[in-house]
Amino acid sequence: MFNFKLAAAALLITGVGIMNLSALEKNLAVNEVNTGGKKLVALTFDDGPDDKVFPQLVKVLAENKAKATFFVLGKQIKLFPGLVKKAHDAGNEIAIHTFSHPHMARLDEVSVTKEIDDVQKLVKGETGQEAKVFRAPYGEHSETVWKVLNAKKLPSILGATSVRDWEEGITPEKIKERAFKAKPGHIIICHSWSVNTLAALPEILKEFRDRGYETVTVSELLAAEAAEEKK
Repeated sequence: MFNFKLAAAALLITGVGIMNLSALEKNLAVNEVNTGGKKLVALTFDDGPDDKVFPQLVKVLAENKAKATFFVLGKQIKLFPGLVKKAHDAGNEIAIHTFSHPHMARLDEVSVTKEIDDVQKLVKGETGQEAKVFRAPYGEHSETVWKVLNAKKLPSILGATSVRDWEEGITPEKIKERAFKAKPGHIIICHSWSVNTLAALPEILKEFRDRGYETVTVSELLAAEAAEEKK
């Protein structure tokens, strides 16, 4: 198992991996990282919390001694208070997916900042700490979005593997097939409202274990890359 306590020493004070600060400064989102061959992947879930699927995902992860990163919406936290805290207390990472899920590239600087700050306050209120990473709705960025993210030292995270659980006619089998294409260092995009992803998750976690993979948070994945760069 990767030693994240040692890897943490390779992080900057912001908690951001060295290479990922470089990506941020170049206005690039992170899709995957170099883990030096270590079998690490980061499962991520967007759009929560909700009171139906989200708690079940947290339960399945805990039962399998696995962790994930939940990119949450501020409006959902207000609707379902306490669920983010439970996910965080179970060892998962809570990250920013904006307050209202807008097209960020269409917003001015004041509005972009508000979308991030409003959800950040809610996350800190539930977890006691600020989120360290961000994912833009629809994967959309603009010069304004990058300016705000750079000012906040907040890396933008996308993914190298997507299960595309939003597609019409999607099935748990198809989700598993797509998830199993992940390679070491990949960030995997899922949605925390998808009943099909929930149905697929136990077998996804089992298959990763059988293949010798460890499912970690995005920040842990960034720490692994930072440690690799220190060698």
